[in-house]
Amino acid sequence: PYTVFGDLEVEKARDLYERHDYAGAQRIFNQLEAQVRDPNLITVYRAYGFLCEIYEAWDNLDISRARTNVDHLLNILERFSPSVNQLEPLYSLMPILSEHKKALEGLDNIFNNEKLAFNIPDGFHFAFMLYHNALRRKAQGKLDTACLLLYRLLEWIEQHRLAQYGIITSDPNYSKSDVDEIELFDKYKKKRKDVYGNVSMSDLPNPIALVDGFLTLGALDDDIVDGLNWQAFRGQVEIRNRSIYAHGMSKINEKSFNAFKATVEGRFKKAQEITDTDINADAFNDQHKFIAPLP
Repeated sequence: PYTVFGDLEVEKARDLYERHDYAGAQRIFNQLEAQVRDPNLITVYRAYGFLCEIYEAWDNLDISRARTNVDHLLNILERFSPSVNQLEPLYSLMPILSEHKKALEGLDNIFNNEKLAFNIPDGFHFAFMLYHNALRRKAQGKLDTACLLLYRLLEWIEQHRLAQYGIITSDPNYSKSDVDEIELFDKYKKKRKDVYGNVSMSDLPNPIALVDGFLTLGALDDDIVDGLNWQAFRGQVEIRNRSIYAHGMSKINEKSFNAFKATVEGRFKKAQEITDTDINADAFNDQHKFIAPLP
């Protein structure tokens, strides 16, 4: 949307958008829409405002508002693009916006029925939402927030895999796993001893914390733990647990964040591979990836 009027403001909006400040960019486009008289420019600025609001709402988990604004933007593009040349950059991205709509519909379903969060394939909408939100926070230098989101993704991976055995982490019923509980407990204790040393315990964990969940998955011989460096995994989780947004007062540094991110990405990729016949991971990834740079 470039004209003599508003060039500087559009550049400001572009800069804010690139820094994932979608609310700030939206304010500028809304102001430009209110200031110009050219009906075509009004439409253009309104369209860009809708794009910014989609991502601002999505970032803040206001999924219903994000869906509404996708519809508004698609309606504008379908109605005006043939006659308004400045809309061409957005018009060419309509297939991506249509994929966004699928992602938001999937998230809306999950938030209205949380049991879907661990289903295949529905739950992967929740997972990719967390992952891309974490990447955006990392790009902003908000490492503690990004780490918090990656930790939640790691929890989802644990919960998702255990759910395939009928085990719910908040209130586990191990009898649903089709594995003898005594045998499972023996294998779990061995796994836990390998990671923590001599730890006395009388039963399987209830409720199930993050590391205990992965130990349980190891006892179940689930593929999600294949190749996992248990000591490094435990250490990275403990670094996160000592962070400000968890249980301590430590800030996450770049080195610690990158190590934790690599661990989470490794388990996330493994979760996708395990369910490869049931999901199209690339499609999920594309549906949740925000458009950048600003077209």
